[in-house]
Amino acid sequence: MPTQIITTLVPAGDGNFPIVEDKHVKGGFQIVANAGARDAIPTASRKEGMLVFDKNASRYYVLGFGLTNSDWYPTNLQNYTIPVTLVSSNYTVLYSDNFVAVDTTAARTITLPGTPQLGHEVIIKDATGTANAFNITIQPNGKLTDGYAPNRIISSDYGSLRFIYNGTQWNVI
Repeated sequence: MPTQIITTLVPAGDGNFPIVEDKHVKGGFQIVANAGARDAIPTASRKEGMLVFDKNASRYYVLGFGLTNSDWYPTNLQNYTIPVTLVSSNYTVLYSDNFVAVDTTAARTITLPGTPQLGHEVIIKDATGTANAFNITIQPNGKLTDGYAPNRIISSDYGSLRFIYNGTQWNVI
């Protein structure tokens, strides 16, 4: 049964960020002007799993396993669309990349980030349908992929691979 609150919520900590316990409501959400404002949220006002929308970046962030600024992870809630990065040369995936569409009019090498964050997800796809003739080589950049160090290859026309970083290695889905 819902609880009716008949008083004013009083901010805790520094007085700018109210804290609402999970026993009263589920989740937490804030809208901030930019990443600086997100990072300025005091530790006392943070909780793992809280969600923040950065208006400047037009991106949602969730606070992962910790309360520090390095524990913010972007989510795929951006207007229910996935940002697409089009590449027509060798390319190193950025943390902001979620979907890399590769022009395979020549063989390409796509390098995964060397210092990925937990939960980083990226899909790499042959966008031109010629990977059978011009393979896409995916280098894990010093990380393992499903326990193995070798590169992954996309060699089927319009083929794709989906990678998710689990904190120690890349998993191929």
